[in-house]
Amino acid sequence: RAAAKVNPRDALLVHLSEALELEARRRIKIGDFKGGAKCYENLLSFSAEKARSHYGLAYCLRANGDNETAYLHFVRAVAAAPEQTGYRTELAQVALTIGEFAVADRQYQEALKREPDNPDFLFWYAKGLAYKDRPDKKMAQALKLAERACVLTGWKNPEYTYGLADLYMDAGRVMEGM
Repeated sequence: RAAAKVNPRDALLVHLSEALELEARRRIKIGDFKGGAKCYENLLSFSAEKARSHYGLAYCLRANGDNETAYLHFVRAVAAAPEQTGYRTELAQVALTIGEFAVADRQYQEALKREPDNPDFLFWYAKGLAYKDRPDKKMAQALKLAERACVLTGWKNPEYTYGLADLYMDAGRVMEGM
């Protein structure tokens, strides 16, 4: 850690960072999210690559059910790498689970500004607007977004088409949902 303060790009530290990153990914792959989180915590203590480490730690924390702390690390990942739309959508998804609906909306909107024809982002945002615990559901907008995701995928993605049907039913448009 002291060496990282002097020269964060030291060859030995870069090699150690890469090894810890690989170990974290290996642990995630085998389902050891606690081990993966420990690797990312170590990386954050000395590594210059903060965005990816915050993202990885947040991913592990969310997998372990610690959504509040995961949220904080996703926020840091997005702050360090605002161009990463994947970081934004992960932040949005965890924000929904902890009731930060305005944050979720902003992140989906920003991701869609960067990738307006991404059907995943469209569908996830639609689901977020109609989220079960959300007090201010926006069903009309959710339906438009989900319909667009279905159109972009040629109506061939069953998750989107059945999800759209569920949204229609939740909006009281049962016949369209059927």
